[in-house]
Amino acid sequence: MNLSNVDLNLLKVFEALYIERNVTRAAVRLGIAQSSLSSSLKRLRELFHDELFVRSSKGMMPTKRALSIESNIIECLNSVREAIIVPQKFDPTSSTRTFVIGGSDFSAFTILPELIRFLRKTAPQMRLEMRPIPPNETIDYIEGGRVDFAISSENIHPKKIFRKLLFSEDMAVIVGRNNAFHQPNKNLTLKKYAELQHIYITSKGEGEKMVDQVLKKNSLKREIYLTVQSFLIVPFIVENSDLIATVSERVATWCSQQSKLCIYPFPSKIEKNKFHILWGKSANSDQECQWLIDSIVDLLAMTDKPHA
Repeated sequence: MNLSNVDLNLLKVFEALYIERNVTRAAVRLGIAQSSLSSSLKRLRELFHDELFVRSSKGMMPTKRALSIESNIIECLNSVREAIIVPQKFDPTSSTRTFVIGGSDFSAFTILPELIRFLRKTAPQMRLEMRPIPPNETIDYIEGGRVDFAISSENIHPKKIFRKLLFSEDMAVIVGRNNAFHQPNKNLTLKKYAELQHIYITSKGEGEKMVDQVLKKNSLKREIYLTVQSFLIVPFIVENSDLIATVSERVATWCSQQSKLCIYPFPSKIEKNKFHILWGKSANSDQECQWLIDSIVDLLAMTDKPHA
């Protein structure tokens, strides 16, 4: 490949398409017409002798070739940006940037109320977008630039990812007041816990895995009756059924405020569910991103003392 024929803007088109997986959104991201982006995609395909992105029901999906070159292209673009952008002192009061935060509904539930109150005062023009991340894809979303940073309980330690502990949570069990099991002052044993039917919340990540590990160590296994992605519907299901759910303490408290529920401590010693904020190399040299990350860490440190 002759580098004199490579237009740096084509690499920006590749990056935008990889992040957005949609021609229209990629064009908006770059501030160009959709027809111009389509023309650039054609040139990209000729340059790499590959389709790179193909249409599917999920959008413009990267080919095997695109996946293999993505990290090199984005790292190259970030290096160029770092080299040519003159650092300026960051003023949050004038920032109009939109930050994309990856995480589950629990992450949003935990950080957004306090964070929004803080930003309305300190960075009133800044905007946020919460983007859900499928299980086990956090690193791909960060390294691919699809989020600026993420909040996750996944136990991951890749070399190119930075992280800080945000908070840790004890687990609790929520039971409907009309559940045949529930009686005032009745203890929940691990054996009885395993005998009851459960709601499994996929967005909890490591929390559900730790529960099953404790049961396995005690030669027990629970029956999962219902699997849901979001915890938001759980209190209403538990209230109106004989199902139980295992959630973090703060979620249990919130659930008991929404519905007629009772909270039981988890009936065995179990490791706290730890949540980290994670970011990549590009965010690590980004003043605005670091300011927001540090602000979230500080906010959680101030509001989370009872849960630490």
